Amino acid sequence: MNQKGLLIASFLVVIIIHHITYGLGTLVPTNISWLMTAMHDWGTHYLGWAFYKDEPWGFPLGNISRYYYPLGTNVGFTDSIPLFAIFFKLFKSILPSDFQYFGLWLFTCYLLTAYFTIRLLQLFKLHPYIIFIGVIFLTANPVLVYRGLHPALCAHWLIIASLYLYFSNPQSTNPRQLLKYQLILLLLAASINPYLWFMVLGFNIALPLKLAFFDKVLKKRSFYLYAAASITATIFCWYLIGMVTFSHQEDFAVQGAYGLYSLNLNSLYNATGFSTLLPAFKQVSWHQYEGFMYLGAGIMLLLPIALIYLVPRVTKKSDQPLKNRFFLRSTNTKLLPLLLLVLIISIFSITHIVSFNDKVLFKIPIPDKLAKLGEVFRASARCFWLPYYLILFTVIITLAKTTWSLLIRVVVLMLALGLQLYDTKFLLTYRNLSYGSYKTPLDDETWGALFDQFDKIEFYPPFASHQLTPMDYQYFCYLAVKKKKPINIGYVARANNTSMERYRDTLTSRLEEGKLDPKTLYISTSPHLKHFVLAVQTGACQVSTLNNYFYFYSRKGQTPKTSLLSGQLTVENKAKLDSVMQIMTKRVVFTKVIKPSFENAPKSITYYVTRANNGSQYLSTDGWAFIEATNNNKGDSTFIALSSDTSFYTSPANIIQRPDVTSHFKKEDLSDAGFESLSFFDNIPAGKYEMGLMIKNKAGKYYYQPVEKTISVGTADQSIPANQK
Repeated sequence: MNQKGLLIASFLVVIIIHHITYGLGTLVPTNISWLMTAMHDWGTHYLGWAFYKDEPWGFPLGNISRYYYPLGTNVGFTDSIPLFAIFFKLFKSILPSDFQYFGLWLFTCYLLTAYFTIRLLQLFKLHPYIIFIGVIFLTANPVLVYRGLHPALCAHWLIIASLYLYFSNPQSTNPRQLLKYQLILLLLAASINPYLWFMVLGFNIALPLKLAFFDKVLKKRSFYLYAAASITATIFCWYLIGMVTFSHQEDFAVQGAYGLYSLNLNSLYNATGFSTLLPAFKQVSWHQYEGFMYLGAGIMLLLPIALIYLVPRVTKKSDQPLKNRFFLRSTNTKLLPLLLLVLIISIFSITHIVSFNDKVLFKIPIPDKLAKLGEVFRASARCFWLPYYLILFTVIITLAKTTWSLLIRVVVLMLALGLQLYDTKFLLTYRNLSYGSYKTPLDDETWGALFDQFDKIEFYPPFASHQLTPMDYQYFCYLAVKKKKPINIGYVARANNTSMERYRDTLTSRLEEGKLDPKTLYISTSPHLKHFVLAVQTGACQVSTLNNYFYFYSRKGQTPKTSLLSGQLTVENKAKLDSVMQIMTKRVVFTKVIKPSFENAPKSITYYVTRANNGSQYLSTDGWAFIEATNNNKGDSTFIALSSDTSFYTSPANIIQRPDVTSHFKKEDLSDAGFESLSFFDNIPAGKYEMGLMIKNKAGKYYYQPVEKTISVGTADQSIPANQK
């Protein structure tokens, strides 16, 4: 088999594997059904691109304003592959409205994986037949196929290409050319996904380290300059895209997340149910799916054979001088930077919380700075892809280098490949993707007609990916992008939490004050209707329901079209709306009571007030609280209390289930600790009052705890949230 034949055969293999795994229909640009009906990350990636495509060009290049409104986001934070998104946006004027490039991207990843596998194996002078078998092993490897759930992370060819550059002979290839190509790989990774960038960055340190200190074909200072240039170039790339800014910044770190998505020590042989031959082994938690590193039965069969052949050659004694022994030979010491990188990245993947099966073996204290880095790259187990690919290539190359005849080597590898494909056949074929255009399960026509009447769409709560059903944000975001409307929900990889909280508080206050924007359509669900009570009770808004979602809009923004639509829906859903209106028109007020006799203690109630919104006519608050001495709060009642020197007012709070409070405080049952309340000041004279929490236990005893918040009634500062005073 000559070079041309090898390339053609490999191309055909890529087509076959892509077809088996995803179907060639995914390459059709107008086929978006397979992305949107999956109801997981694929929908997010497509929506990010769809919103981005319709954005006017601006700077930074990747910004999106109408998705995750009003914060907006970036095409990099929706994992929509900025490299492709920016390129295809150049042609948006000729692209169909439903256009996707994710099928092409996945195919490209398989193709480049095959190409760089050929280039790398050719460095070791393997026979073309064995290289071809290696191409099939690598393009159908379980980790790459599994990662299809996250297309941006399928660019494993960046790792293989980096290995190719590392093993390239600097005597035959200009070392500065090698460094240039490695920098290009780093910038490509930066424009695809930060996790891949993080892995490739290791090579931007290991390669110049090898060239300068082991090959000695570069000056040592070049190593430091190159490392600095790599970081600088990355920051500039991300600045152009908009993933890094200097005015405000998304919260890259997720506090306490390092160790959660760790690599389980069973990951190399745990197929988690995708093996035909092996059972699924337990894990500490579902989060360890990020550490899927199953080798496959074929590779696991070859691995001990490779070790039997390789280990004696590495460890055997030699009569030659010490410097000529295996790891101290000049040709082998050049592996040290790579092996050091593998060691570091393996430790980072396993994390300080070392687990095996469903047991945590031990935890190691780590410095805060390392924990912070881990919280940025919280799915740390992904980083083991480098050691994983090194294992695959080592096994194939070692088998190819045995002294067996070519026929035996090919037969052994082919048998192992057959076993590998049989073992992973379910993983390769389990996706049954739909084809064509997309229609949500909602009444698209009616929702679309409603969207047409308003300038923007605001959900309450904002930014939530689950409103009524899991991932239903995708339905409404799809409708919004079709109508080119801003919408305040979505899912993004990183966001500015401070800005999110500020907007959420502002929106909550505005709704609870009954101040609805005439140009906005508000949508919510049953658990959150209390925030619209004042607007409903004062007649400031129109309310109706569609597909079990409730929508509101200001009467000031009412048009003949909205009146007609809402009128029809009101008639169709009369019983449901009547029931809801009975609840929403019921006004909960503070009532003056004789101050009960409390069971006094320095701190009788343990509590946390998440939010206390002090409106002009009401107090809206939520949080959790329980009697310090109790072990089980079933049957306890929580009240919000306002008190002055002469008066004491209370209002009952609704119980919200909080099982997390039970687990945190290690009590028998504190699930009823959660509370929420919206109570009006109708019976309270103007003035300032101390806010407190009162709990009546099942025995009829009262406990009281001031919460160090001053509530204003009928005064100038009454619209300031209590937690900001």
